[in-house]
Amino acid sequence: MTVQNSKPSVFVRFLKVLLRLLLTLLFGIILGAALYFGFQFVYQELVIPTQQNATDLQNLNTRINQQWDLLQNKNKEFEDRLSEMESDQENTTDHISKLVADFEQISADLDAYQIQQEDLADQIQKIDQSIVDLIDQNKDLTAQNEDIISLVKDLEIEKKLQPIYQDLQLFKIMLQVNRSRLFLLQDNYGLAKQELVLVNELLNSLLLSATEEQKNEILLWDARLNLAISHLPDNLILANDDLEILWSMMANGFTSPNDIVVLENTEENDLNSTSQSSDTTSATPTPKP
Repeated sequence: MTVQNSKPSVFVRFLKVLLRLLLTLLFGIILGAALYFGFQFVYQELVIPTQQNATDLQNLNTRINQQWDLLQNKNKEFEDRLSEMESDQENTTDHISKLVADFEQISADLDAYQIQQEDLADQIQKIDQSIVDLIDQNKDLTAQNEDIISLVKDLEIEKKLQPIYQDLQLFKIMLQVNRSRLFLLQDNYGLAKQELVLVNELLNSLLLSATEEQKNEILLWDARLNLAISHLPDNLILANDDLEILWSMMANGFTSPNDIVVLENTEENDLNSTSQSSDTTSATPTPKP
């Protein structure tokens, strides 16, 4: 018997090819999906954690470095503070030693002060006793002083010595007048006038302590003195005569002599003698400084 080989039709072969193509495409899709999801799974589970771990390690390393630098700075600060504390401790030790020495010195000074205070207390007692004695002596001296004051008041020494003071002042004025007359004789008219000005000042000072009667007589002397000064340096003879009259008046003291010429009559006589002497031609001496 003969077997007849039956060939599939074209449609069947097309279906087979299409089926193979679909199976191949499906297998490729499944394989691609498996690779995609597998790669994504591997990336999610391995790559990303690895990168995250690397980043964390880098951050951790940075933080560790920062902490290390901070620790080094802190350590340096601690070392500096420790050095300062050691230096302060040494200074404190020296200061304490100095305080101890000062305390010992103060204790010694306090002991000496207590001894001095005891001596001072004894001296104060002696001074108090001396003060009491001085008070008693002062009372005695006050009583004696009052007695002396009353005795002086009774004696009226100032009133008794006043004429002596006036006589001494008058004697000094007379000496100045004689000095002026001496300078006139030496033709030193400048010094003579200076002496007369000094006499005028002395008369004014004498006028302050004089009585009313004495003041009148001093005013007469002063008028005669001013008359003599006015005659210098033109009428030397009249000036010398006035000084001689002044000296005679003062030589009598404060007694009023009967032979004193009145000032007005003297001035008239001086004017007459001046008119007579003006007729004679004579060289007028010049004052010398």
